[in-house]
Amino acid sequence: MTHFTAVWTWTLFRSLVLILIALPFCGLVVRWFRSTRDWRSAVQWSLLIVPVLFPELLTGYAYGQMTRLQLTGPWIRELWFDLLLFLRVVPIGTLLWYWAPPTSISREAIHLRILAFRTTDSPIRRFLTSLFYRVRGPGRAALFAGSGLFLWLFQEFELASLLAVKSWTVWLFDAQAEGLPLSESLTAVAFPAFASWVIGFWCTLSLAGSRTQIVADSSRPPVLPLFLQVGLWIYLVGAAFLIGLYPFILIGLESLQGFAILIGNTLQFRGLMEGILVAMGSAIIATILTDLVAEILVIRIRKWWSGIALLVASFGLVGSLAVALSMIAVFQLPVLLPLRETSAPVIVGLMIWLLPRAIVMQGIRQFLRSPMSEHAAELLKTASDGKRQRASNHLNWLIRGRSQFGIRCLLFHWAYWELSLPHLLNPAGLVPAPVRLYGDAHFARNAVLTAKAGVILFVPVMTLIVIWMLVQAWESMRSRPTSASRSRHPH
Repeated sequence: MTHFTAVWTWTLFRSLVLILIALPFCGLVVRWFRSTRDWRSAVQWSLLIVPVLFPELLTGYAYGQMTRLQLTGPWIRELWFDLLLFLRVVPIGTLLWYWAPPTSISREAIHLRILAFRTTDSPIRRFLTSLFYRVRGPGRAALFAGSGLFLWLFQEFELASLLAVKSWTVWLFDAQAEGLPLSESLTAVAFPAFASWVIGFWCTLSLAGSRTQIVADSSRPPVLPLFLQVGLWIYLVGAAFLIGLYPFILIGLESLQGFAILIGNTLQFRGLMEGILVAMGSAIIATILTDLVAEILVIRIRKWWSGIALLVASFGLVGSLAVALSMIAVFQLPVLLPLRETSAPVIVGLMIWLLPRAIVMQGIRQFLRSPMSEHAAELLKTASDGKRQRASNHLNWLIRGRSQFGIRCLLFHWAYWELSLPHLLNPAGLVPAPVRLYGDAHFARNAVLTAKAGVILFVPVMTLIVIWMLVQAWESMRSRPTSASRSRHPH
């Protein structure tokens, strides 16, 4: 365990250093985004979202073999790994900063509080009071983003494993897979999990517990100097290319060579599709149930019950590895042992792990709500005119339905590509395709394996696109006037 302590201490140090470097950069990007409101804004968001959504497993697959063979020095691998982390973590921090919960303490209020100090107040009291108000005021967004970055960096797994870099998650995952007793694994994970929970809990609570609505601000920050804008454009393009576009192009080109071989091997292709269905099935069930629970916690439960429920739900902040180890222990209880060899443990584990993310997104969704628009759409349902009733359905889809669908797509994306939970909890005969790809990626990268990676990426993406098109078509049909209504209301 001494070695494990050294590894998680190094992971903690790396995470804090990257946060200190990335957080000011995130604030600069947020200021740049808020000062841009023309067509360039759409390009900015498109480039920013690529490193966030592109699966980390595929990024690691694209660079893993090259890193292990060509970057033989551990410090060179560490620097390359840190660069990839920085490119990925700044977009995550930017999104958290941009959508951070609003504060009721303005800069003017802080200035007035400083002016209200008495001459007899000690310098220490002045400093602590000023710091408290600044953290609760303008610094709240930075603290919120920094807490989210810590959770992601400290619990990072796939990229560190495939690039052969030290990380406590990789060490403990490999030790558990190699037969480390569960009691020792739980003892080892206790402190990193507790640290993650303490730092990350308030992220969920601050969003879900607040009932403040975001007020539109017509003003915008001053435009950044040209050299800073050019540098930020270079960063966005570089991050999108290195984290997402290059692995995507690599997988696409190599998949063309190996897809015919993969199709020709019926047994191998059938096993791949079964693994994809297992991953999608677990992800869909966990996504729907988690989103329903999160919506109840954020909207429909009384506040004091909500606080207690959020305290329990925040267990998912400890990370997927800690959740998986806990689920192994829970499902070894005599009353739950019959469910151990089913999909129940992985679905429950995915729900616990996804719940804080769902609560955060539901909280942001509540901030973006427009109660007046929702009320107007509901009033249209009471109209005797069928055309207005159909317009009400369409407006409800635009106001609430699209955002709900988007949240579920994100939850599905995270659940589908999660590795630790299904690897440790799924029965031996139900191995998801991403888990198999992760295991094979450590040994080689060839055309057939890349074709598998392409199919694993392509199938869920196309499924979501088809579902989105069907839902859009259904909503269009519901809002379209019927022939009877057209005859009653001629043009």
